[in-house]
Amino acid sequence: MAKPSGSAELYVALIGDLVASRQLQPRDRRGTQHGLVALMRELDDVAGDDLASRFAIASGDEFQGLLRSGDALPDLLWRARTGVGSTAIRIGIGRGRIHTDLQPEALGMDGPAFHRAREAILRSKDESRGAPM
Repeated sequence: MAKPSGSAELYVALIGDLVASRQLQPRDRRGTQHGLVALMRELDDVAGDDLASRFAIASGDEFQGLLRSGDALPDLLWRARTGVGSTAIRIGIGRGRIHTDLQPEALGMDGPAFHRAREAILRSKDESRGAPM
């Protein structure tokens, strides 16, 4: 059951995007997708009490999760990077409010936390700032 987000609460949204995953061969893509599904559960475990909404695959090669404070970010970033093997990954992080009800999985929600995380991903793609994680 969804819980009201409480307009004054700040959250930390994390969006991950596998770089160049469209170029993977179908057999490699299948394995990568299975690994990504397993990674979602691992990220939930790593986040522990900081987890506000479970990590979920948002579309194809992209995933997202929502944290209460961001205290788990260093461990999550490390796990996300090591959890996808040799596939490069971009991570966008945004802090802010959620304007919709808090959901069990980080899908179907909206607000500045997600907008800022999405902006970080897009900026990384557009400006090619450094190497992806």
